[in-house]
Formats: sequence, C-alpha cells, structure tokens
Amino acid sequence: MIGAASDWGTLEPGKIANVLIIAGRPDKNISDTRKIETVIQSGKLVDREKLKFDVKKDPGFRTFSPGAWKN
Repeated sequence: MIGAASDWGTLEPGKIANVLIIAGRPDKNISDTRKIETVIQSGKLVDREKLKFDVKKDPGFRTFSPGAWKN
C-alpha cells in the first residue's frame, strides 16, 4: 500500500471503495463483526444472497456423519 495514501481514507468518485457496513460496534464488541448489513466491493454493491452456500448446487460438497473423523 506504499504510495497509495491518495486512494484511501475517503469515499468519493475515483477512489477504491471496499466497504462493510456493520450493525454495531465491532471495535467495542467483537461479535458485532457477524452483523454485516451491506458489502460494497470495488464500488459495487454485493448481492450477499447469491453468495449463500447451497448443497444442491455444489457438486463437490459431501456431508459426513458425526463421528466420521474418529480414529
């Protein structure tokens, strides 16, 4: 990030815009990091519903029964 100071620190046209909007104060309560309201990546709103894992759509997913990892 050396030499990138002019690209960081404010939200305005032409600057990098990766933003998390959190419902809470993660600086005071670390569990608030789970309360993500909005994600903006490279200046575009991320549709978080499309990112949710769906077992039926992931052919590489396998489930294991409890105790399957026991020696």
